Amino acid sequence: MKKVFNLLLILFPIFLIAENATQEKEEYDFRKTVWGMTKETVKRTEKTKPFQEVESQLIYIDTIINLKIAVFYDFIDNKLVSTGYAVMEDHSNENLYIKDYKKLKDALVEKYGKPSDKATDGSDYEEIVWLDDLYQDDPSHWGFAISVGDLIYQSFWKTDKTEIAMRLSGDNYEIRLLIKYFSKKLKHLEEKENKEEKMKNF
Repeated sequence: MKKVFNLLLILFPIFLIAENATQEKEEYDFRKTVWGMTKETVKRTEKTKPFQEVESQLIYIDTIINLKIAVFYDFIDNKLVSTGYAVMEDHSNENLYIKDYKKLKDALVEKYGKPSDKATDGSDYEEIVWLDDLYQDDPSHWGFAISVGDLIYQSFWKTDKTEIAMRLSGDNYEIRLLIKYFSKKLKHLEEKENKEEKMKNF
């Protein structure tokens, strides 16, 4: 009986550590971070030094599913409020950006399920939005249509604590592929800051 008791004393801390590790993994909101973390705490979760650091943002360079990306963390009042990925690939064939979008979307669907039917601002969800349908009947030019601002690809997801927006868009022959994660609980801080910034520029 004593041996069994001693064995339980040895195993109990192991079970506890394993349980805590599982809980921590499940509670991450983005990579190895949770909303509200300070900048210094977030820096400890990344393996490399920041590529760029300012008071309100950290940027790292990484690779995800063979795509070079910038990882960004945004802070307000030293609280992590939003994060995301900006794809840094440079394609001469603009249609390859659509391929990158679909590859990332598949990864997000695998993790979060099918996209929401509503955007983060409550408007109706549309994956493909034509602002000018000049090239709509010519898929070989859809990448070009994105680069001039005629076509947008977008998807949205929601979890209990996070809103996720993915967008492939362009302007002036430049294409941007972004995935942004927003804290639901701290979203008011970003809205307040944006409102204050608009007032400054009024």
